[in-house]
Amino acid sequence: MRSQMWVLAVLVVCGFACGVGADQTVRTERISGSAGDVLEDNPVGRLKVYVYELPSKYNKKILQKDPRCLNHMFAAEIYMHRFLLSSPVRTHNPEEADWFYTPIYPTCDLTPTGLPLPFKSPRMMRSAIQLISTNWPYWNRTEGANHFFVVPHDFGACFHYQEEKAIKRGILPLLQRATLVQTFGQRNHVCLKDGSITIPPYAPPQKMQTHLIPQETPRSIFVYFRGLFYDINNDPEGGYYARGARAAVWENFKNNPLFDISTDHPTTYYEDMQRSIFCLCPLGWAPWSPRLVEAVVFGCIPVIIADDIVLPFADAIPWEEIGVFVAEEDVPNLDTILTSIPPEVILRKQRLLANPSMKWAMMFPQPAQPGDAFHQILNGLARKLPHDQSVYMKDDEKVLNWTAGMAASVSKLSNPTPASSLSSTFSPRTPQPRCLIRLLTTPGSTFNSKLSSSKLSVRSKPSLRGSLVVRCSQSDGNGSPVKRTYLHDLYEKEGQSPWYDNLCRPVTDLLPLIASGVRGVTSNPAIFQKAISTSNAYNDQFRELVHSGKDIESAYWELVVKDIQDACKLFESIYDQTDAGDGYVSVEVSPRLADDTQGTVDAAKWLHKVVARPNVYIKIPATAPCVPSIKEVIANGISVNVTLIFSLSRYEAVIDAYLDGLEASGLSDLSRVTSVASFFVSRVDTLIDKMLEKIGTPEALDLRGKAAVAQAALAYQLYQKKFSGPRWEALVKKGAKKQRLLWASTSVKNPAYPDTLYVAPLIGPDTVSTMPDQALQAFVDHGTVSRTIDSNVSEAEGIYSALEKLGIDWSYVGNQLEIEGVDSFKKSFDSLLDTLQEKANSLKLVTVRSPPRPPSSPVGKSSTPIRRFVLTFPSMRQRRRGPQSHLLPEAEKFSDSGAGGGSILIERRSVVFSSVGMVAAAFCNASKDVIALASQFTDMPALRGKDYGKSKMSYPDYTETESGLQYKDLRVGDGPEPKVGETVVVDWDGYTIGYYGRIFEARNKTKGGSFEGDDKAFFKFRVGSQEVIPAFEEAITGMALGGIRRIIVPPELGYPDNDYNKSGPRPTTFSGQRALDFVLRNQGLIDKTLLFDIELIKIIPN
Repeated sequence: MRSQMWVLAVLVVCGFACGVGADQTVRTERISGSAGDVLEDNPVGRLKVYVYELPSKYNKKILQKDPRCLNHMFAAEIYMHRFLLSSPVRTHNPEEADWFYTPIYPTCDLTPTGLPLPFKSPRMMRSAIQLISTNWPYWNRTEGANHFFVVPHDFGACFHYQEEKAIKRGILPLLQRATLVQTFGQRNHVCLKDGSITIPPYAPPQKMQTHLIPQETPRSIFVYFRGLFYDINNDPEGGYYARGARAAVWENFKNNPLFDISTDHPTTYYEDMQRSIFCLCPLGWAPWSPRLVEAVVFGCIPVIIADDIVLPFADAIPWEEIGVFVAEEDVPNLDTILTSIPPEVILRKQRLLANPSMKWAMMFPQPAQPGDAFHQILNGLARKLPHDQSVYMKDDEKVLNWTAGMAASVSKLSNPTPASSLSSTFSPRTPQPRCLIRLLTTPGSTFNSKLSSSKLSVRSKPSLRGSLVVRCSQSDGNGSPVKRTYLHDLYEKEGQSPWYDNLCRPVTDLLPLIASGVRGVTSNPAIFQKAISTSNAYNDQFRELVHSGKDIESAYWELVVKDIQDACKLFESIYDQTDAGDGYVSVEVSPRLADDTQGTVDAAKWLHKVVARPNVYIKIPATAPCVPSIKEVIANGISVNVTLIFSLSRYEAVIDAYLDGLEASGLSDLSRVTSVASFFVSRVDTLIDKMLEKIGTPEALDLRGKAAVAQAALAYQLYQKKFSGPRWEALVKKGAKKQRLLWASTSVKNPAYPDTLYVAPLIGPDTVSTMPDQALQAFVDHGTVSRTIDSNVSEAEGIYSALEKLGIDWSYVGNQLEIEGVDSFKKSFDSLLDTLQEKANSLKLVTVRSPPRPPSSPVGKSSTPIRRFVLTFPSMRQRRRGPQSHLLPEAEKFSDSGAGGGSILIERRSVVFSSVGMVAAAFCNASKDVIALASQFTDMPALRGKDYGKSKMSYPDYTETESGLQYKDLRVGDGPEPKVGETVVVDWDGYTIGYYGRIFEARNKTKGGSFEGDDKAFFKFRVGSQEVIPAFEEAITGMALGGIRRIIVPPELGYPDNDYNKSGPRPTTFSGQRALDFVLRNQGLIDKTLLFDIELIKIIPN
């Protein structure tokens, strides 16, 4: 059998080699589309960077102390500094700089073995920022929003090499607004800051160049990997290293001739990669690996095994086209996956990898080369311009108390973040996604008193009424009602309805906003993209939808519809009080329908039907194809929010469509068919300002920031004209309501403009102003309430005409902004669906996989692929990494018995066999006891990955208690049962059963497998003392001395606050702690159900 496998391997490799050889004439291929353009972008001329000159103790002296840093995988911080010093993007005039770079080497503190120890990094960062904020004004102006730092080590600016401690520490609060350039990238991870630029690790270019071999050398190795498979010492008992992915590679393919894998690191390592077709790039302690750089440089197709990885320069390098992605749980099928890839696909991947642009993008060469990693970083910074920055402090103000560790916090933060605007006692332990805002009363409030006590400079204005704190709650409700605000005055005195332009779960977070005067909510694809992608509040429902077989888009709409329904319920009282005049929640049809008239009509009808709330607005874009849709939807009695209006001409067409729809409806009572027309404001200035700057005359420059408000004022004049006269009066008699103007896009994009620019000048009766966090916050803080929309119409007309005379084509402006708006929503929509698809894939792979072939199936006649499973036995005293002799008679006799894939391998930890193992065992004369015991433990793989904790799944042969705990006695003890107050000594194993059944505790390793009266090495606790998690306490109840009990623990009976430090039992090894901590703290779709095997060893009387 083994010889047959080798023959097959030779044929496979030769086949691929021949296929490659047949296409030697085509050696390279350019990346197509926008990715190729981005990859080859030249950042010179697009941005300017100012490099701070810091004392050498922050950089050069560190390097002099330990020159090993120059060749370390984290050396990007050093070479980026050197590159910028001589780069053409560098400016010596800080006033013209787009970005500021602080050259600090926080990673260059290595142990004798070469591991980074970033313990001093936080102090170094604080010290450096204190220095630059004291000697230069630029940090204080923006609280670091236009500064970037290179933080290349394992967990970025969390500054700790152990993941659980890095998570607990979180990103240094001082850096919350800065841009981080970091190698670490894992979606939904505390240590990956939103907006970071992910870069490759450093690999010495000169060293790789010296190992190049001739290009025509055939690739005779199918799969190649060198590195550890288990832990630092490559010990199979090392636990959770690489989340078990590398261990799975070794256990499944160590004897597979297609796989050249080993722990040895030969001198021909680089040459071997150049002779290989596929190079494995599995995660290690962190999700990325230097092998990714080496694979790309040497043209070996990277096989990326790291779930949720964020790859370097993902907007420039099409990783899906050049690499192969394999889910961590699919590693046992790796051979099938790779051999099933068609040769033509492999050839194209190799041609793309042969592109020099691809190779340079992954390297930090000296000297720099066009398109290299340095330039890709600059391209990433250039794409983040212009900054959305706010002036927090005047140049003569100083920030003291930096050594306290918190970022500068000035009271009038126009866009605060939780960690940077609150004192240390108020800031969350980990950065939270910004979703909804909460109003806190400020005079004498705890918030201000905390700021005062921290000695931070606080500015205030006489008009300050409150501070808005951004938060996204994970629990129902968000506080008690608050005092009156300017929002109440806005509606009661001037007749304008303030709405909130944001929505996320739980929608009960809207309650304080409603109490503060908010009267409606708008949403759009971009808002839902942010809400669903950055919050775990949607995970439970999404998991259920995926498991029920819903496709991704259907699941998306169910998530959205639930939010809209729940929000409509909150605003229902306002809707009733105003007789359908206010209290609406808006939801948009798919942006993919922006050019589809009938498709938009059908989608609007469907949405209206499934939401089934009277106060829902169906949003329809004001594109030319959708204007007729507006009429038909209105005619069907459905209320509409017409969105993406950028010009007066399109606005007039929208009004006519509304009137036509009312007239065509045939309804005798039109009072329940209402509409708003969303006229976008700030985006108009963004585009026209750029046009005026190109014109460059004083007259043109003087008109910047005035176009949007002027056009909006004229739109209000058009509104008054169209909703008057005989035609309108006839509709009024049937109860028709005016289509109110809604001011949208009210946040200020240019920090030089007042932060209420698009709210304060547009106040008028029968209008709506929908405000995102920034605008709402600013208006509550220092807004003024008076009718302004028609206070100076002649000035608005003059500005409008002056812009036309300068050559500003209003029709072009409207069309261009409409195109950009539709495209932006499409991208957000598609991006969200992609994100959901990635999440769904991980769930479906768990549930869709076919079960192992039953013993009765004839071998070789089933289409079910041969797959390997791990059956884990309870790990108890007097037993090594295999079944106990008294539990499994003669088990040891069958080590390595059988042939080929059908062998049963008794290992120290597991019994590993393929899906035909049962049949093979029978052919090998295995005893019936082996088969019986193997079937006894088939619950272990069956349990792995199941959604037990949320769905309350019941398993055969388990007893379920009232609390939800399920247990099964693997051995019934013959001694007494413990009583409350007595101390019990137990041995236990722990598994993350909701996440692939990975082990996080194996106590018998530390005890030598025997108990002779010394209980120091065992876990013990006093019954009834609440020293352990509830499930552990309950499991011990009713157990007899000597018994072994297996328990399945739902999350609510597990570790409080997802922290194993608060209650026992606590993993005793670093790898075990890492494994458990990953599952408990993960914000994604990971089920936190656990499984414990517990043996009651000793009872100590009270």
